[in-house]
Amino acid sequence: MKKIIANVGIILGVISNVVYADSADYDSEISGLYTKSGQSKTYGVSYIHYLDTIKPGNTPLAEATFFSRSSSFSVAINDSDTKTSGINFDGRSLNVNYTYSEKTNPFTFLIGYTKEDDDISTSSATGSSDGKSYQISLGYYIYDNLHTTIGYFDREATLNHPGITNTSSEYSAYSATVKYIHQMDDSTALSITGSRSHTTSSTNVSAEKKSEQTSLRATFYFDQFFGLGAVYAMIDSDTAASEYSYIGIKASYFITPKFSITAYHYEFDTNAASTLSDYSSSSIIASLRF
Repeated sequence: MKKIIANVGIILGVISNVVYADSADYDSEISGLYTKSGQSKTYGVSYIHYLDTIKPGNTPLAEATFFSRSSSFSVAINDSDTKTSGINFDGRSLNVNYTYSEKTNPFTFLIGYTKEDDDISTSSATGSSDGKSYQISLGYYIYDNLHTTIGYFDREATLNHPGITNTSSEYSAYSATVKYIHQMDDSTALSITGSRSHTTSSTNVSAEKKSEQTSLRATFYFDQFFGLGAVYAMIDSDTAASEYSYIGIKASYFITPKFSITAYHYEFDTNAASTLSDYSSSSIIASLRF
């Protein structure tokens, strides 16, 4: 028992040293996620390791990797539970990414893969669905505080259930993003991100649908530790039932240079002709750097 108590004390001591460390430099980051979106709940954990030490300096801690660039590997695992119209979806996903980003090279590159599995059940039958997606993007730092990215995303999925029409689906998207951060002084900064994407989706039992999404995000950092932001996005589609818009707010705060809490809230507004219902989505993320 004494050994167990001693070991627990050592572990707590190490965690305390990491959380309350004065230095903001770090090599890895682990995060926990909880999201409530409509009738869906998601729990997740992610880990990212940087090949070079991230050194935030005087920049906002939340934007450390934007300025102190490093290549990295990341992995994320999510578990979700959705109940809608008498159908239950119990889903799991695994995502892995590699990002190339170096201070001496203005080009950046990302490649990612995601695997999804769902158990589907109704009052009379059970089934399953699975999907896989690939992501690739190429970026360029025009200036140290101005980054542009073009990307491509592709997802394929199948659904097998005796009570639901068995389908296979495809989804693809092309996107362009521009991010600019204006550092006003050593303690305040403004981040602005604009993006535009074109998506195409289809199934073996429905016609192809196309849509365009435009979004604008802005975050004001009052100091290195605290940031408050907002987002607005609208989605135009060739099918009225698929059109909608949303607004959101974001707050991030570093309790210490290594430990942060970030919260998001979104309100989705569908048009009058839509078969979708208006709903909201909230997330909270806790992150530890070490």
